[in-house]
Amino acid sequence: MGISKKVKIKLENYPENLNILVVVCFTLCIASNVSAQVSSSNITSGSQLQRREQLDSDVGLALEWSINRESNIITLQVEIQPGTGNFALGLTSKGNIEGADVIYFEVNDGNDSPTLVSDMYGVDNSTIIQDARQDWQLISSSSSEDRLLIQIQRNLDTCDDQDMKITESLIQVVWDYGENSTLPSNFEVKGIRRIYFTDTRVYSNSNVQDLQQGRISRRFLIPPRHTTYWCSIHKLNPTLITKHHIVGFSGYFRDEESQKHVHHQLMYRCSAPPGIDPALIFEPFLNHPGEECYLKDVTQLPATLCREFVSTWTIGAPPVVLPDTMGIPIGGSPNEYFMFESHYDNPEMRSDLEVENGMNFEYTPHLRRDEGSLIFTGYGIVGIFAIPPESPSFDIVGHCSSKCITEMVPLGAEVHGVALHAHPTARRMRVKQIRGNEEMPWIQNDDNYDYSYQPMRMLPEPVTLLPGDHLTIRCNYDNTGRNNSVTSSGFSTRDEMCTAFLLINKKLPYLFCSSEYPTEKLMSKFGIQNMTWEVERNERIVTSAVNPSHEGLTMGEVVGNWSSWTPDERDEWQRELMYGTHNANCANVRLFGSIAYNILQLQEATGGLISVPILEEANPTRQSMSTPIPSIPVNYPIDATTFVPPNVCQNPNLESSTSGNPINTGTGGLGIPNIPGVPSTGINTLLTNPKESLTRRSYLAPQILSIFLNGKKLLNFTIMKVHLDCSYLVLVVFILVKNSAKVFTQSTSNALVSQFQRREILDSNIGLALEWSVNRDSNIITLQVEIQHGIPNFALGLTRKGNIEGADVMYFELDPENGNTTPIVSESLIQVVWDYGENSTLPSNFEVRGMKRIYFTDTNVYSNSNLQDLQQGRISRRLRIPPRHTSYWCSIHKLNVSLSTKHHIVGVSEFLITLNL
Repeated sequence: MGISKKVKIKLENYPENLNILVVVCFTLCIASNVSAQVSSSNITSGSQLQRREQLDSDVGLALEWSINRESNIITLQVEIQPGTGNFALGLTSKGNIEGADVIYFEVNDGNDSPTLVSDMYGVDNSTIIQDARQDWQLISSSSSEDRLLIQIQRNLDTCDDQDMKITESLIQVVWDYGENSTLPSNFEVKGIRRIYFTDTRVYSNSNVQDLQQGRISRRFLIPPRHTTYWCSIHKLNPTLITKHHIVGFSGYFRDEESQKHVHHQLMYRCSAPPGIDPALIFEPFLNHPGEECYLKDVTQLPATLCREFVSTWTIGAPPVVLPDTMGIPIGGSPNEYFMFESHYDNPEMRSDLEVENGMNFEYTPHLRRDEGSLIFTGYGIVGIFAIPPESPSFDIVGHCSSKCITEMVPLGAEVHGVALHAHPTARRMRVKQIRGNEEMPWIQNDDNYDYSYQPMRMLPEPVTLLPGDHLTIRCNYDNTGRNNSVTSSGFSTRDEMCTAFLLINKKLPYLFCSSEYPTEKLMSKFGIQNMTWEVERNERIVTSAVNPSHEGLTMGEVVGNWSSWTPDERDEWQRELMYGTHNANCANVRLFGSIAYNILQLQEATGGLISVPILEEANPTRQSMSTPIPSIPVNYPIDATTFVPPNVCQNPNLESSTSGNPINTGTGGLGIPNIPGVPSTGINTLLTNPKESLTRRSYLAPQILSIFLNGKKLLNFTIMKVHLDCSYLVLVVFILVKNSAKVFTQSTSNALVSQFQRREILDSNIGLALEWSVNRDSNIITLQVEIQHGIPNFALGLTRKGNIEGADVMYFELDPENGNTTPIVSESLIQVVWDYGENSTLPSNFEVRGMKRIYFTDTNVYSNSNLQDLQQGRISRRLRIPPRHTSYWCSIHKLNVSLSTKHHIVGVSEFLITLNL
C-alpha cells in the first residue's frame, strides 16, 4: 500500500515536488458591517417581558424589556400617556446628551400611534442628529384611552459607534417630551434613571405565604465630623420564637435628610460562645447608645461576637428580594441579638444633624431549600493602598484565595447576587473567577461604575463556586482633578475601597474573604516608620518617619511628596500593588470571636495578669494598620488564561498556522492565510460583501477564493458563509502550499504538525488518521487528515449516530485541471465515518467503510512513554455469565505483583477475553 506520509493529496500534474497539506478550520467569525433586521419570529410579546421601570409618573412613561441571550436581542416596550406628543429616550453613560444614543418617537396626532421611530445621536449636550444607521426596529404599537404602547427591538451590540452597547454595565436613561420641546433637533433632559438592562432576573415576594415584616432602627445625632461609623446592639421587633427565613430587606429612613447622610449600613447577627446564654452578654447593651465601630482604643460593645452578615444597604440601593429558593435564617430563640453598623457622612460637620435610619426585613415561617449568607470580599477594609495623584487609570485588586474558598465552601456554593462597593473615584469594577489556570466568565462587571448607585444585582444565572476557585475583585480609579492629592484607602468617602458583597446559597460563619498588600512594605517604601489613626480627621497620621519633616503629615501627603510620580513610577507602583504578594484573610468569625471573648473574660478575671496577643487582633484600634486577624499569602493568578468577552463586531485575532503572523483580512473581513513566500499582491479574492439587510436565517451563496503564485492560479477553494443573528459562521478549508524552499520549508511544516493536541488512527489499511487541536479562545478547531499516496478521492462524515443521512461530509476531490476542493463542514462532531477507493461512487454516494467515535474537544491527552521505571500489573477474573439479561458481579482480588513500597497508578486499561464454552 506504500508508505504513509504527512502529505494528504499529491497533485500529479502540478510542478515538481508540489504537495498540499489540508488543514480544516471551523471559525466563528463576526459580521462587522451588517445591519440586521429582526425577523417576526423573534418578537417578544408583552407578557414575556422580564422587567419594568417607571420613569416619569407625570406622563405615565415606563419601560419594560426582555433580553434574549441566545440571539443577543433586546426587546424594549415603551409606555406613555396619549396626548404627550413626540418624545425621545436617550441611552447614556453619565446622563449627558453629548454622545447619547437617542430613540426619537414621532407620534401621529390623529391616533397617537408613532409614525416614525428614529435612531439618533447626540452631537453636543443638547443637539441630536439622525444616526447614519437605523438599528432600532419598530415591532408593534397600540393605543387606548389611557396609554400608548410601542415595542421596538435591536441587537445588544449593533457594531455602530453611534449606538450604546448594551452590556452588564450601567446605562443612564434620560428622556424628553411635550408640545413645547424642540425635538427632534434638540434634547432637553427632563429626567434620568440608572438601569442595568442585562439584570433581568427579578424576584417577588407578592405570593409568599404568611409574609411578616420587622425593623431595626435608631435615632442618632451625628457627630460634627466628616465621617462616622457607629455600631449599636438591638433585638428584632417582634421577637421570633421559631425559626424563620428572611426573604427580603431594604433600608429604612425617616426622611430624605436621613437618607442623604447615610452612605451604607450593615446588620450583623450576634452569637454567644457555646454554653453561654446570649442575654447575659448582649441584653445590657440594648440601651447602650453605641460607639465608633472601628479604630478605637477602648471597646465596650462585644463586637467580636457580632460578625455574621444578615443584610446590607448601600447608597442608592433599592429593596433586595432574595431568590425563591433562598432565605437568610432568623429567629428560633427569644434571645436573638444584632449589631447595627451605619456609615454617616457629615461633610458640613453640622452639630445639629439628627437622623433616623435602619433596616426593614420581610420574613416567613415557611423555610426555603437553601439558607443564604452575605460575604464581604475584595481589598481588606483596614488594609492600606495609595493611588498617586492625577492618575487617570489606576488598578487595585483584592483576592479571596483558593485556600480560603476551599475552607469556606468545601462542598461548593452558588453566587446569586453581587453588590459592588467603592467610592467616588472608582470608574470600573469586576469580580473575576479563576479555576485552575483558566479565568472563567466574570461573575460581575461594570465598566461605568457609579458610586452613588450600588444595588444588589441578581445574576441572570447563579454562578457555581467550587473548592479551589480563586476570586479577584479588580477596581479601576481616576483621581484626576482632586487638587493633585493622593487617594488612600480608608473609611471616609474621600478615601477609596475595592470590595463586593456576594450573596451565596450557604449559611457560613464568615464575615469576609479578602486580601491586602503588606502594610510594612508600603510604609518602608515611603519611609514611614510609624503612624496612627486620627479619628476626628479620619486620617492616618505619620508619627515617625525616615525624613523627620514628614512627621505630623497624613500618609497621603507623605506618599504625594515621595516623588513627582512620573508615568514609569506610577506604573511600577501599580504593578507592585497588583502582583506583589498579598496577605489573605478569611477567619471563621464565630470561632474567632468566641476565642477572643473567652480570653477577654479570663484577662478581666485575673486583673490583667494574663495578657494574650489575640486580644489586640480582635478589634482594630487606632494603631491597627492591617486587618486584625491571621493571614496567609496570596498572589494574583498571572498564569491563568485571560477571559475575553465575545466581540461580535470584529473577527477573532486568528494567527497563521505557518508563520505566527496574523491572518490578513480580505474583502468582507474574512481571513485569508498569510502564506510565506507569496506576495500580498499575488493573493486575489473574488469575494464581495455588499452592505445589505439580512434576516436571521439568510444564507449567502458559496464564494470562490483563488490563490495565485507568480501570476499562475494554484488553487481555488470554497467559502460558505451562513448568517445567524448578525454573525457569520464561516466554514473554511485553508490550503497551505509547500513547494520546496520557494514557499516554506519542510521544518516549518513539521512545526505545524507538532502543535496538534490529539491523534486518532481511523483505517490502518490506507493509513487514514486524524490529528487536531482546539483553540478555545478563538473557537477554532484545526483538523489534519493523513492518508497514504495512491488513494484517490475520499470523504469524511461527521455524524451523530454513524448514519449518512443528515451527516456533515467533507469530500476531498483532486481535479488535475484546477485543483479545486469543496468542503462542507459543521461543528456537530460525534461519530466519524469514511469512504474511499477507486471503486467508490463518491461524491454522489457514500458507503461507510469504517466508523470511529470521537470527542473532538477532549484534547488533553497524556502519555506514559517517557516515564522511568514504568511497571505493569493486572487484576482479572474468569466468569461464566449467568443466563439473564444483566449481571453486576463483585469479587475480591490482589494485584498480581506485590508492591512493598508506595507507587502511583499512572494509567489503566481493560483486559477482555471472550470464551465460548
